[in-house]
Amino acid sequence: MPSDSRLSGGIRTFDWTALPRGWRFELLGQLCSIRRGASPRPAGDPLYFGGQIPWFKIGDATKERGRWLRNTEDTVNEAGAACSVRVPAGSLIVSNSGVSLGFAVLAAVEGCIHDGWLLLYDFVGADRDYLYYCINYFTPRIRGMADGTTQPNLNTGIAARLIIPLPPLPEQRAIADILEALDDRADLNRRTNETLESIARAIFKSWFVDFDPVRARAEGRQPVGMDAETAVLFPASMTGGDSETPTGWRRGKIGDVASSTASPVDPRTLDPETPYIGLEHMPRGRVVLDEWGQAGQVMSGKARFQTTDVLFGKLRPYFRKVGIAPVSGVCSTDVLAVVPKSDTWLPFVLMHLSSDDLIERANACSTGTKMPRVRWGDIARFEIAVPPERVAAAYCKMVSPMLRNAVSSVLESRTLAALRDALLPKLLSGELRIRDAEKMVEDHV
Repeated sequence: MPSDSRLSGGIRTFDWTALPRGWRFELLGQLCSIRRGASPRPAGDPLYFGGQIPWFKIGDATKERGRWLRNTEDTVNEAGAACSVRVPAGSLIVSNSGVSLGFAVLAAVEGCIHDGWLLLYDFVGADRDYLYYCINYFTPRIRGMADGTTQPNLNTGIAARLIIPLPPLPEQRAIADILEALDDRADLNRRTNETLESIARAIFKSWFVDFDPVRARAEGRQPVGMDAETAVLFPASMTGGDSETPTGWRRGKIGDVASSTASPVDPRTLDPETPYIGLEHMPRGRVVLDEWGQAGQVMSGKARFQTTDVLFGKLRPYFRKVGIAPVSGVCSTDVLAVVPKSDTWLPFVLMHLSSDDLIERANACSTGTKMPRVRWGDIARFEIAVPPERVAAAYCKMVSPMLRNAVSSVLESRTLAALRDALLPKLLSGELRIRDAEKMVEDHV
């Protein structure tokens, strides 16, 4: 890196020392203003919390795992906002502490940030999105040099001293456009999958929880959104008693239509690149899992699973981590691999395992003080209304294309992310120029 008094005291977070003609190195603090967020105290106090203003938490950003932070679990009111830092839509914010330190995200809506965030604003000669990609690429090294021991911290002083490789502004924007095209396609896949999953859940609830088609036929009505051929598969009456069931269906258990036979494997016998899924890879509320690691990175006990097995987190409070495996591989012993008795029953089993009622049973049956967990035997005894196979087949026929599309989207998004990660350092160092990168991206978006 050329000697430059402007960079005195700067922190380099990359390996290259030379840049293309017309590029320069610059301190982040010379490219933008940096401000730390603030938090109303105490946390959760109704004097400050529960209003209409989004309250950005690190967990909200890591849950969405995209470039944009759109949804928040919590809100603050005007009094809370006055004790915090309000950020406009489009703001670039960076986590400044904890395990997510150095993670950057863009706020899709106006909201407030707590003191675990840094706000970057008033950019001078720097493109916001280019800086977003720089910071996220530098994240591992930022974590390695941040202040603190048990709780590393990226304060405003350290952030301002980060050295940024800076091409001319038009080239910054062109680099960001290339990377955004990949991320936007992955983001579209993610949001499409969420819509498909919501549709599949809504149909399941209507057919197998609320029994809407049965009740409609009992009242002499055509079931809403259902053709006549499918409607006749449902009876026109319910049995009486405490557990109402459609006539001709039976009260059974989830274990009647699925099993879980653990197949332990010695990790030393595995190809290190074998897909590995642990609880840390399983997001809540996704019916198709979209993240996994490699078996060579973990030496603890593992169990085998196959593509389209349903994985279920068996430790409390992770029972809502349930989803289809899009690949074959091995999973943590803290994860149950559940196998439907046939492909026909896959969507039915998946939706039951991720239902509120089954989660309540898992909570009630879990044992242990330090790390409560549930056994498959307890889950298998969960009572359900078991329909004739032809009804399960009709649901499978309707929903399986959605699930297949979701799996395909997950695999495509992994490819897009791998391409982005390969291009990122080459673009930031100037090793790969814009035109060549655009050609590499054209086939994927």
